[in-house]
Amino acid sequence: NINKNFKTNSNILKGSQNNLENATENSLILGENNTTKGNNKNLFISGTNNNSLSGIDNSTIIAGSQGNVSNQGSLVIGGGGFGEANGLSQVIFIQQSNKTLDNTETALLTQYLPLTYIQKVKNCVMGFEANVIGINYGGEGDIGQYIYLQLKGAVVFNNGLASTYTQTSTTIAAGGLTATATMKDVTATSFGVNVTGAEETRIQWTASIKLWQNQLQTTF
Repeated sequence: NINKNFKTNSNILKGSQNNLENATENSLILGENNTTKGNNKNLFISGTNNNSLSGIDNSTIIAGSQGNVSNQGSLVIGGGGFGEANGLSQVIFIQQSNKTLDNTETALLTQYLPLTYIQKVKNCVMGFEANVIGINYGGEGDIGQYIYLQLKGAVVFNNGLASTYTQTSTTIAAGGLTATATMKDVTATSFGVNVTGAEETRIQWTASIKLWQNQLQTTF
């Protein structure tokens, strides 16, 4: 094992040629040729030739090879990267949440961390499915009223991270609450689920998101 500048009493490594860079803590690495880029904690990586970006915490690459984890609190299954590079082919699971007090469109937060959204990927097509649930917790209407929405679609990110979305929104179940959700850009480099609640109604939102990633090394 190749281990540089990390706390030996807080990480567990099983396998060979795993590389944990500066300030990787409390992590379990199983397999071969896996890398953490530093300032990471609470990672679980299993497989071969997988990679975690710097600053990512509480995340997992649970299986496969040439996976790349770039979102907080996410779970990744590597797809082999066509034998070329990390992250070209993989599946990603992410949780987002937030609260709304009125009918202002609001971006959900990854792991409810301030200003934290899903990272865009250059030269990529991502399929997505998001199961979004909102529950009334005060204000107008009755506490416990809810809506369950499902978003399905795809987004294309070009080399400059400009995006094009194609999607549908389906109401799976509604219990007295009216609201909407959509997948869209949040910043120039990030995206995620955005929700619009109801006037003078407090709604607690969660979204369970699955992403299918197919990235090219060729720019477009």
